[in-house]
Amino acid sequence: QALIRPWLGDGVKLENLPIPRLIDVKLKKGATLDFAQTAEKLAEATPYASLDNHKLWLSKLISFADGLKMLALAALVLVILITSGAIFYTTQTSLGLHCYIIEILHQMGAKDAYIAQQYAKRTAWLGLVGGCIGVLLAVPTIFLISGLASQIEGGIISEARLSAFSWLIILSLPLFSGLISMLTAYYTVKNTLQKMMKKLIAYLFMAGVFLWFVGFWAFNYHINHYPKPSDEKTEAIIALTGGKNRIAEAVELLNQGKADKLFISGVEKNISLQDIERRKDVVIKTKREILLGNGATNTVENAIETTEWLRKNNISSIRLVTSNYHIPRSLEEFYAKNPDLKIIIHPVYSENIAKKWWKNPGSFLLIASEYNKFLYVWLSRRLNF
Repeated sequence: QALIRPWLGDGVKLENLPIPRLIDVKLKKGATLDFAQTAEKLAEATPYASLDNHKLWLSKLISFADGLKMLALAALVLVILITSGAIFYTTQTSLGLHCYIIEILHQMGAKDAYIAQQYAKRTAWLGLVGGCIGVLLAVPTIFLISGLASQIEGGIISEARLSAFSWLIILSLPLFSGLISMLTAYYTVKNTLQKMMKKLIAYLFMAGVFLWFVGFWAFNYHINHYPKPSDEKTEAIIALTGGKNRIAEAVELLNQGKADKLFISGVEKNISLQDIERRKDVVIKTKREILLGNGATNTVENAIETTEWLRKNNISSIRLVTSNYHIPRSLEEFYAKNPDLKIIIHPVYSENIAKKWWKNPGSFLLIASEYNKFLYVWLSRRLNF
């Protein structure tokens, strides 16, 4: 009677109605019951009796509730992913807008981790504020839903209340929001800056390669287009060993009277002037002085050895005889040791260097090696290292 009174109202005498008898049977824990057999026996006892098993529809209701729970979790994960994505793209946009400021910070010594921490702190604060606003809006909504659910009667939803643990989770959502925002911003900034640095290195490398080839072409043009050597007489002729025809060309210039002395730098210690005279390509037609220097094994030592000899003999003008590709670096080394020295260059062109050097690997490697050495000397003089 208590169950049907709300449906029929108080004006109906429920005692006069043929209300069926309800027998509520509860099984002990662990007990089993064959519902089909029980229903058959009950039908034999009384044909108007019926057996209602709540397990079937209750299990469907529980499955439905579990489905709603999974949908809610999926929605939560989706919200987290969308939030992280929004923070990711917003942070990348901010990095793009402030790239010049970031470059200045890098120049001042700031590391990627420091810059990422600044973004993370700012984003964490925004996430915390947003989470607090969300909780302030969610709490009234929860109480509203609880109030609506409490008005439902029938025993299915007895009372809609959240436990203390559930409230603790809800109130901690701002912290969780700030943490998600902070971590997303930090790793986004750090990874983006690392990619930016890799791109910058790649661009600098490509620019360096481009400038190297431009300089290489200019170097090749320069060493193959020297002006005609001056006929002006100098105090001495300096020949640097290491290339074909250098000594022969220097001796010929001495024969022509271009100077009264010839100094050959970089001669091996076991080589004498008589050994040089016996060479087929060397023809000495003059009694002018020829001196050998055997204390140099490279261009730097050539410049040092020659400078010492020039100072001992008070010589201030020379004609420098060496291979055409070797002249730029030789001039750098000689002027570094003696800035006031007057030098007339006399390039020697070797048949071993192909005019179309780009088709000859040996010629290319030789010229490229000399070009790299020249770059090092040229930069070291100007940068003082």
